[in-house]
Amino acid sequence: AFVLETLDGPEPPASRPGQYLSVSVTFEDGSTQLRQYSLSDPPNPHSLRISVKRERPDGEQPDGRVSNWLHEHVQVGSIIKVSHPFGDFTADTEGEEPIVLLSAGVGITPMISKLNLIARTNPRRHVTFAHAARGRGHLAHRADIAAAKPTHVPTVPRLLEKIHTRVIGTAAAAGGAKAVIFKRALANLAEQLRQC
Repeated sequence: AFVLETLDGPEPPASRPGQYLSVSVTFEDGSTQLRQYSLSDPPNPHSLRISVKRERPDGEQPDGRVSNWLHEHVQVGSIIKVSHPFGDFTADTEGEEPIVLLSAGVGITPMISKLNLIARTNPRRHVTFAHAARGRGHLAHRADIAAAKPTHVPTVPRLLEKIHTRVIGTAAAAGGAKAVIFKRALANLAEQLRQC
């Protein structure tokens, strides 16, 4: 994760869990590329945090030029260009009703931001956090998940290591998450689902 502070001292721009910002990188050859990264921690008056998965080449897919550059060149004190936070993939983090935070792969970052905010501001709220990963070795933000457990007595963390692509594909093809789709993956949790 990269923790970002403003260069000239004012508070970082306002943000909400689930939003993202754009990072601009100019390479030695003069080319510039933008990448979007989700905020991976709730708003605070001092900084913004993004999590960047280092994309390595795997056969058909080349390495991630921007992600690798960030990991190889950015250190404490480095200056990078970023946008203000944007996006409307936000959830009701202040409500009292049960909430399910469901993600897969790098999609964990906006969910961690939401989980962390709920854990800090409403620790009695029932949260089901379910994340699909290739395996435990691919599970990011373990420390955040572990930190949410003691404050979130009702939290039900689950790691779904192999969800069939047919289930994920059906949800996407239907234009949104439907409780019946998740019933097979999350068993008795379907009645608790609410879309954001």
